[in-house]
Amino acid sequence: MLIITKVKAISGDKFTFWLLCAAIVVMSLALFGCGRSPSESDPNESVLYAILPTKITGFDPGNIGDAVTAKVAGQIFECLYQYHYLKRPY
Repeated sequence: MLIITKVKAISGDKFTFWLLCAAIVVMSLALFGCGRSPSESDPNESVLYAILPTKITGFDPGNIGDAVTAKVAGQIFECLYQYHYLKRPY
């Protein structure tokens, strides 16, 4: 009730002016407030943002128990031995 009475008390020109000012502030924050400028970023930096279905439990290869953590750890750690089924050992 209090908000409705205040809006009715403001004349049409003042309400439009304040609404326009609020829209300009919101748009300027949305456009200029997000992200870094290209001059600040390192051109050799590689960052991958990914959405995972579960939380990563840890990166200890001996204690990995779920598929998501195993997939992420497999992309981070290098395998020590690769087995080729059809390749002859000698």
